[in-house]
Amino acid sequence: FGLDPYGYHWVVFILFFATTCAVFAFLRQLTKRFVTAASGTVFFSIHSMNVYVTYDFAFAPELFYALFYLLSCISYLRTERSRLWYFLSILFFVLALMSKEPAVTLPGNIVLLTFFFSTDHKWKRVLPFFGIFAVYYLYIVRFLKVGAGDYVLALHKDIFTHLQDAFLWAFDLARGRMRIAVV
Repeated sequence: FGLDPYGYHWVVFILFFATTCAVFAFLRQLTKRFVTAASGTVFFSIHSMNVYVTYDFAFAPELFYALFYLLSCISYLRTERSRLWYFLSILFFVLALMSKEPAVTLPGNIVLLTFFFSTDHKWKRVLPFFGIFAVYYLYIVRFLKVGAGDYVLALHKDIFTHLQDAFLWAFDLARGRMRIAVV
């Protein structure tokens, strides 16, 4: 598109539309109810945080990350039907990791999906996700030292304040309540 931003906006909107469709598919698979999935999808699509990801092409990694993360979860939930879904789930996990670092949370969510939504509870299917996470961590954080100081788990005195803020932002209840955190 050269220097014309119009085409880039279309790419972002198409990515956002694909991500919104993935949200609907994920919620529909979890709840088995159209109205619940549609309501959750509407909530996702009009959430104030999406102003940022739809603003500019520079935010495409967030959209790719969310799309691949959700596709990995959807595929994982379908693994009981075919082994192809399992391999797609792993592939989407790798693509999510290549998009953005927060994808490292996916193995934990796969454990929760297995516990709450899997009928056969085959825990050995979870292990490759943790293996990929371990390889990612060792290579990116330990070997390349990318963000090594930022990936340290620690309990901070303001952890409950941060959890409250995260909850309010997640449910779009933080209007007029802006606080700057001092670390």
